[in-house]
Amino acid sequence: MTSKAKWSFFVLVPIVFFYLFTTNFYALTYLFPNFNFYDAKRFLQLILLAYFILLLGIPYFREKWGILLAKLPRATEWILGAFFMLGIWSACLAIFKEEAFLLIGFYFLLVVVIAFIASNLMNSSQLLNIGLVVAIWLGIVSYLIVFATVFISWYPIFKQTGYSIFQHVVFPGFVNERFFSQFQDWTMGFLPLPLIFCLKKRPVYVPLLFILAAAWWALLFYDAALGEEVGFLLSAILLGLIFRKFAMQWLLWQGVLALAGWNLYYFFFVILLRNSLQNLVRTDHERWLIWKNALLLIKQHPWLGVGPMNYSHFPDPTFQVAHPHNSLLLLAAEWGIPATVAIIFLAIKGLYAFIKQFNHRSFIQMANSNFEQLLLISLFFSLMMALAHSFVSGVFVMPLSQMTAVIVIGWLLGLYYQNNSVNNGNTLSRSHIWILVGLSFAALLLIAVIVGPQLPNLAEQEAAWMQAHPNITMLHPRFWVQGLL
Repeated sequence: MTSKAKWSFFVLVPIVFFYLFTTNFYALTYLFPNFNFYDAKRFLQLILLAYFILLLGIPYFREKWGILLAKLPRATEWILGAFFMLGIWSACLAIFKEEAFLLIGFYFLLVVVIAFIASNLMNSSQLLNIGLVVAIWLGIVSYLIVFATVFISWYPIFKQTGYSIFQHVVFPGFVNERFFSQFQDWTMGFLPLPLIFCLKKRPVYVPLLFILAAAWWALLFYDAALGEEVGFLLSAILLGLIFRKFAMQWLLWQGVLALAGWNLYYFFFVILLRNSLQNLVRTDHERWLIWKNALLLIKQHPWLGVGPMNYSHFPDPTFQVAHPHNSLLLLAAEWGIPATVAIIFLAIKGLYAFIKQFNHRSFIQMANSNFEQLLLISLFFSLMMALAHSFVSGVFVMPLSQMTAVIVIGWLLGLYYQNNSVNNGNTLSRSHIWILVGLSFAALLLIAVIVGPQLPNLAEQEAAWMQAHPNITMLHPRFWVQGLL
């Protein structure tokens, strides 16, 4: 085993355990008996982020991180710096300053870890790429086992009484079924990968992998999230336009899996559980009413917003929510229009650079392996699907989908610079690196100081808050499962 492969295990193994635990509500119940599932996932996310930050104390990882940062355009650094400075200014004026600074520190860690993931994938062995695909698939399989267990245990009750919890959309381990669909966004792109390569090298595994992938599709139909379904269709069209013949095999496999998944859905959820096909597409017509309140806040606080994580303090006259279920409106309402424009600019600039470097023309000329080409297609699709869904949902808010976003974006960034010769071999100055490492540790310390005292009695505090507000009948998650201020 090469030295690179050995170091890769320090990155890969914690991610594998993160997915195995966060997708298994039996494990969450055992490990965190006093925590809500949502809070347990947030806590595991914080542990994983802290672990990656601490790895920057090791010279090997710190040097790779510095090389990656040296490749970033200076404009990107300045824009990100301006974004966080605007956030700090907004937090100083916010009503709930502690929550505001908590989110700023948390977002800073997310950005640092994206760069950390990218730096380890930039010149890594193929082991890490394959390992991360396996990690995501382990998360899929882990959840399918949990779901099947709950399904089997409840089905006899349905047969005896004529009632089933599955007549209502239920996803074990998720506070809301939409949180499952947000995680599923990031995983759909990876379904064809093992099928395509096992068909050539290990065909004996194909039937099992096919059934698992089709079952994952069946859960998409069962969840019936319109934003997820539309996001998939739009992303598939975009994929075909950009990669053309190179995406055809991937798209054909997805089509076959979707058809098989539909048949599984129809048998288990329509025939056995007598669910109506009218539930195949469900949408929330209340979204526009929620967005109207967000737009009103943006109009009233255009420059600096109401403060990071302060959105829920401003009551919606129609609905009480912790966020507006729209990624751009959330940023604009809490951080202000200038900070939102900065993020939009970076997103468009990044997507343009990626499409310019990876497309059907460049694939003809590139010496990349078929695996790497399909991996790039899968990652790009997952990002586009999640991004589309984020305009009607909290894809970038919830802990499991948020952490998967960090991994996928860092993965794409690493593969981009692996195929880009910009500033090859250069690194940031030692003082520059240590300043950024110091800021990362400071952000981690800030989060520990704020979150640490909350953890021992978190469940009791959330229950007490609900008792003190009897007019609010359900939890509205944000950082923790009780996200209202």
